Amino acid sequence: MLYDLVDLELKRGKGPGEINSEMRSMIAWKKFRGLDIKIPRLRKSPSPDPWFPTDDEVRTILKGVERIEDPSTMWRDRIRMELLFFTGARASEVLRIAIDNVRDDGVFIRSSKSEKPRFVPLPQEVIDHIRKYIENYRISSDPKVLLTTKEGRMTYNYLR
Repeated sequence: MLYDLVDLELKRGKGPGEINSEMRSMIAWKKFRGLDIKIPRLRKSPSPDPWFPTDDEVRTILKGVERIEDPSTMWRDRIRMELLFFTGARASEVLRIAIDNVRDDGVFIRSSKSEKPRFVPLPQEVIDHIRKYIENYRISSDPKVLLTTKEGRMTYNYLR
């Protein structure tokens, strides 16, 4: 009967994770009743491979940023995209980068997942862009943070 139930739930469109959650309730019921029955378990489908942009896609995205009319916004968004592309950092880690974390050859990234802080070397062109942004276009609403808006530190939702 349980296997028929699983087949019916699959036909109704439930995923393996949801069905397995229901089966965990059945396992608890089986233990409570002291029954010796086999409870069906489904394997979750594997996660899709992560998307990594090609060099051409990175160039296309960065050229799209150059179309922004406001120079302050354009440079901030360019730096944001370059940091995401060239460091491999998480969005929350990019938001935590302080001006003091930028060095002549890279950037110091403080982890957002209890990992050790790390130094990531960057191409000289990206370092030059960051320096130009800081000196000429950065909104000084927060004196320490690299990426700012008129209200202060850039939020996670704004970055996304």
